[in-house]
Amino acid sequence: MYAAFALHEFRMDRTHVWGGRLEFDLVDPAGDGGLRMVCKKVLLVDRTGAVPSMAYLL
Repeated sequence: MYAAFALHEFRMDRTHVWGGRLEFDLVDPAGDGGLRMVCKKVLLVDRTGAVPSMAYLL
């Protein structure tokens, strides 16, 4: 599955916008409709520069 995101971060009197795409795999291990995420990949639009904080991506 895929999802696009835009995250607005305000920290230490500065605003930064993170934009990108999430790719993730969901499975139903028990077959009862309860989904579990088994893989998650975050692709940032502006991924050529240094990323000061990765906490929200984890």
